[in-house]
Amino acid sequence: MSSSNIEEVWAGGISPHGLQDPRLFDTFFVSSMPIPSAAIRRVWRAVGVGLVVLVIWLSLTPQPIEIPVEHGDKLGHVAAYATLMFWFAQLDTRHRMHLAYAVGFVLLGVALEFAQRLTDYRTFEVADMGADAVGVLCGWVASPPRGPDVIGFVERVLSSS
Repeated sequence: MSSSNIEEVWAGGISPHGLQDPRLFDTFFVSSMPIPSAAIRRVWRAVGVGLVVLVIWLSLTPQPIEIPVEHGDKLGHVAAYATLMFWFAQLDTRHRMHLAYAVGFVLLGVALEFAQRLTDYRTFEVADMGADAVGVLCGWVASPPRGPDVIGFVERVLSSS
């Protein structure tokens, strides 16, 4: 398709079918200035800390999220701790660091269960600790070097702008 035909089809940024011109997204979402890797990692780490705070809040709130399936709370534990492990494992692919994150997240899960025991509105369950550990293991297995290097991809995309 020639350049003039593209201009006709996407006149005003909207196609005859109501779709937006994809070139508008290119200029909107990708900066022309490269973003340093250190800045990306700082933001990644800050979002990760936010995820940890969210898990703590969800673990101690009087009205937790209900997952309407059998053992839904266990699935929630697995998903939450897999996400934490996968997220932080992106920052460093060394085995020793993955082990440190894994131990830290399992200990967080154990500590939060004991904290729930101290409340009169949440219950202490050893099975939740097991679900947390399974989640950490799933996140570890899914992370680099076996799984996708998401932060590496983000760095390549944002540094090549």
